[in-house]
Amino acid sequence: MKKLTIPFLLSLSLFLLNSTNTYAKESIISFPKNAVPKIEQILEDTPYQLYENVQVITADLSNTQIQQLHKMKSVVVEKDEHLITEGKESQVFSLPNILWNFQSIKLDHARKLNLTGATSKIAVIDTGINENQYLKVRNHVVFSKDDPQTAINEGDQKDRGHSGKGHGTAVTSIIATKPFLALSKGGIAPNAVIDSLKYADGTKKGKSGDIVKAVDWAIEQKVDLINLSSGLQKDLTSIHQSMIKAREAGIIVVASAGNDGQDHPLRYPASYKEVISVGSINQYADISSFSNSRDAVDFLAPGEAINAFTSNGSVQKMYGTSFAAPHITGMLALLAERYPYMPDAQLIEKLKSLRNAHLVPELNLKPVKMIDPPTSFVYQSITDHDMTLQVDLPKKTEAIVSINGVEATRSSKSIIKLKKLKSNTIYAIGVRFTDTDGEWSDEVVKGANTLLDKSPPDVPYDTTSIVLKSNQVSLKWKLKKPQDFSHFLIYENKKRIGQTKNNHFTTVKAIAKKKHFTYTIVAVDEDGNRSKKAYSKVIRYR
Repeated sequence: MKKLTIPFLLSLSLFLLNSTNTYAKESIISFPKNAVPKIEQILEDTPYQLYENVQVITADLSNTQIQQLHKMKSVVVEKDEHLITEGKESQVFSLPNILWNFQSIKLDHARKLNLTGATSKIAVIDTGINENQYLKVRNHVVFSKDDPQTAINEGDQKDRGHSGKGHGTAVTSIIATKPFLALSKGGIAPNAVIDSLKYADGTKKGKSGDIVKAVDWAIEQKVDLINLSSGLQKDLTSIHQSMIKAREAGIIVVASAGNDGQDHPLRYPASYKEVISVGSINQYADISSFSNSRDAVDFLAPGEAINAFTSNGSVQKMYGTSFAAPHITGMLALLAERYPYMPDAQLIEKLKSLRNAHLVPELNLKPVKMIDPPTSFVYQSITDHDMTLQVDLPKKTEAIVSINGVEATRSSKSIIKLKKLKSNTIYAIGVRFTDTDGEWSDEVVKGANTLLDKSPPDVPYDTTSIVLKSNQVSLKWKLKKPQDFSHFLIYENKKRIGQTKNNHFTTVKAIAKKKHFTYTIVAVDEDGNRSKKAYSKVIRYR
């Protein structure tokens, strides 16, 4: 026993020693605002990637770092989990009922109104997209990494999903294929702009961290819709947080429910309230046996025997909630084109109002019915940085106000104030109406010139000056900065030594011994108006 005990204790001590220094595979850190400086202190020299739009950091962390991060309030550290794509095996292409899915959503009604989704930018987060002459992509962005142990390059833009038949390609073809012989109607929104965000190669399961990175990119690029035909059984803070940030940025996210069966709950992120969840039906309007539907989904859509492109450009029938989700994504693109001034939340409710008894939306859309435009609007007041409009606003309508062609604000009140304008500038102010049905009027545009700003900023106050050990001088002061604030000018004994936008300044040179120094701080606005001078005096004794 003694001979066995020593090696066991030795091996245990080695294990404990190694465990404190081992590094996890890429971890995901979700954090609240203002937590980055503290996190950076913990990471020290560890390489990391910051994704500000979704408030996430990815890094390879030591166990000690993980323990330190866990102690921070509202900071969550997670392993980079795997997601799976939600596709079933495809079958050989056949002609019967080729358009049953489009018939079920009444796509012909939208086509009669010439709706093609041309106003929408859609990010497809998937296994990549293989383009062909009928399926085009604006951007190919790859987040999956190459595995040097394999013969293929998982970090390229090729779609190898769905056992090599293609997953992202099939999903996208349902949304945005151009019409051709085998798919005479094309996709649901054939003129939508598509970005391919490849988070998984398809030969392997993708990582949740790459989903987060893709969402961060989509927010940065200001896309309108995200289609995510993948899911996790586990709730991850980083995934949820990225969905929240996408919605806050005005992006509608559509996700597949999962293919685990009707007794199973929705997968993540489809189960989040910020995400549109989509289950599958067959051509008889029955819920697909594989579709997760224990929890209520937002929509059901065709997900069986769906004709779509494979990775090599042929057409096959696809099965899965993966192929139901893009139906809803495409329909939202059509609605956004039909109702261009309808807010996102109202657009989703509009699609819900089109659901039939089976929860499948039907595109029974009416032609555009223009409403009466503003008869006139007047400027109640114009100052150097503000304008106040008075609009004769009819009942059940909202005024949309644009500045130089860009929407600035919406209001259901007749008095509308525009703030933070530049002084002495000519603006084209436009007003149009939109009603509760999403219809809109023509825009009425009038020019207006803000006044010249002659008002100086307030005087900086509570000025202090301290001689540092380096014999430089540290200056601090306070000021409630005006909306048109530009910078502070700093003077030393009446000689200008610098400028700053901050409420503090440190001199470059050390000051001489036993000599008085007077520092002057002046606030300057964008029009060059200067405040009265604020002073602070100091003398170096040592």
